[in-house]
Amino acid sequence: MMGTAHAVNLTAGLDGLAGHTAAVAYVAYGTSAYLQGQLFLVALCFTVAGALLAFLWFNAYPAQVFMGDAAALAQGHWQQQDDAQLEDMRLGSFISRQRSRWLRERIYHQ
Repeated sequence: MMGTAHAVNLTAGLDGLAGHTAAVAYVAYGTSAYLQGQLFLVALCFTVAGALLAFLWFNAYPAQVFMGDAAALAQGHWQQQDDAQLEDMRLGSFISRQRSRWLRERIYHQ
């Protein structure tokens, strides 16, 4: 969780980079949430993506507004939380399930 928060914080220093990548991530999270039927998460993700796109109007080169540490760390934390809620469709959970099955077969010979 800290890695995601600090990654967004590091990209906040460049004009438009943190806002753009976060908006793309929220659209992807919102699409995944829609496919899973998590309507509250869909509304949250697309609302945050819309707010970030409005923020980009003032943050594009030359930037008039800076995201700041508080907003960048919050964005990274929210992205990690959304990712944790959507892990059922993620590749990582697929790999984890395959690894668990492989270990179960090796240990219990099933």
